Amino acid sequence: MTLTEAIRVFELAIENRAKCSGAAYWLEVERKEYLLPGRKGDVLRAFWKEHSKTGLEPYIRTAPENKIRYSHMREHIPEIKQISLNTAQLKIMDPTKVEAVMEPISNNKAPAKQTPKEKLKHL
Repeated sequence: MTLTEAIRVFELAIENRAKCSGAAYWLEVERKEYLLPGRKGDVLRAFWKEHSKTGLEPYIRTAPENKIRYSHMREHIPEIKQISLNTAQLKIMDPTKVEAVMEPISNNKAPAKQTPKEKLKHL
């Protein structure tokens, strides 16, 4: 089962909590092919029974390890590779290290207009 299908199974089951435990509901989903095309009702029900107790998050978290496809059009979720950055790269990426002091804009005062000379002064 792909990740997108798993998410859809959970959506359908949560929308119909009263009916989702029975086989008849999943056969109905199977007949409505636009909901989950190409999946058999018994497979959908088995997936729901297996993962409904633990939830969707553990299934998603283990997807890369288990090589679960994202969808039928996309293969596996790309793996995230950690790389070490030098100090200059970290400094660029750190938004908390702002070198210019910014003053808060007061709602009571209009911002002062600068003359062209004052604008060029900072350059």
